[in-house]
Amino acid sequence: MSDAVVKERWNHTSVMWAMIGNCHRDPKKSRTFKPADIHPYLQRGAARGGVPITADNIKILKVFVKGKNK
Repeated sequence: MSDAVVKERWNHTSVMWAMIGNCHRDPKKSRTFKPADIHPYLQRGAARGGVPITADNIKILKVFVKGKNK
């Protein structure tokens, strides 16, 4: 129940932050903000087209880090 209250409050807050950000942005230099850009409880990653973090992905990324690769 309390989790739903927190998410509802973030729904309101993210809309307000997006509106304020859009009022103060330069339309020639940046895109419009959406509430989903700010909302911390919305699902991110694979659902939005990103790559989920797994142990195999971390092994691949270690190649690009300086130091000892194990």
